Amino acid sequence: MEGGSSPPGSVPLIRLVVQIPREGPDGAAWSVVRRRAEWGIRGLCIQEELCDSPSRFAVSLQRPSGGAIRWDMLPDQNAEAPFLGLLEGLAQGSCPVRAETKSALESLAHLPPVTVYGARWCGASAGTLALACSLAVADPRLSLHVVDAEAVPEDALPPAVTSVPWTIFGTGEARLFGTLKEDEAVAALRAAAEGTGGRHTRAHQRGLKRKEEAGRRLGAGVLSPGDAGWLASRAPDLGIRLAATLFLSELARRDRALARGAVPALVEGLGSEEARIRGDASRPSTSYSLL
Repeated sequence: MEGGSSPPGSVPLIRLVVQIPREGPDGAAWSVVRRRAEWGIRGLCIQEELCDSPSRFAVSLQRPSGGAIRWDMLPDQNAEAPFLGLLEGLAQGSCPVRAETKSALESLAHLPPVTVYGARWCGASAGTLALACSLAVADPRLSLHVVDAEAVPEDALPPAVTSVPWTIFGTGEARLFGTLKEDEAVAALRAAAEGTGGRHTRAHQRGLKRKEEAGRRLGAGVLSPGDAGWLASRAPDLGIRLAATLFLSELARRDRALARGAVPALVEGLGSEEARIRGDASRPSTSYSLL
């Protein structure tokens, strides 16, 4: 089955190849979306093919910069608006992202591909898909792959994808779970492009919050000597190690009974490669007698 809405003799701006299951209600759902697309988007050429596999929507574009778009999710319910928005944006060149977002994308030497695993019933997936589509329109170099996580066999899903929406940047070291935000997407794209892994993912942000909370607890003096000792010697963040060492040294100076729990960490701190930790570990005169 073939059809299209391009005027005779015109060059279609978008060629959409749609694979539709031979059986099931998905074909009816697609027919509604198709009518809306043909009614609202000029220069659209649609080719329909019947298949035995789940629906696959592949948008084929003539993009000199090489960004490819694959849409493997039936545009139904929550997925319909992002899908139609993508087609409209590609046809008209509209860019709903902020100017600073577009500038940040253009500053990157290359853009890693973006894969979004979502579900049609999921409102959060719709928001993530909408932004991912906007990014693909904003910078033609961006390759976007949208996947219906429920239509993919479980053994074919990446191990990390346990819920939706899940966005993977590049090879997968940088990823985001939950609704995608512009600044998070740009940071993750930059991390993937520069090979710094998932430093700007939600998991990293949660880690920063945990470190901030640890710092507050240290400042309030509510950590046990054992907990503070672990932070002083094992925390990956230098600021937390410094705060924990200072907390332990102050503890040793103020309370001899509690200070005994701080001794092992202070002894380890005296041998640290970081001069500030060595200085804080040796601060209290009480600690000398205890050591």
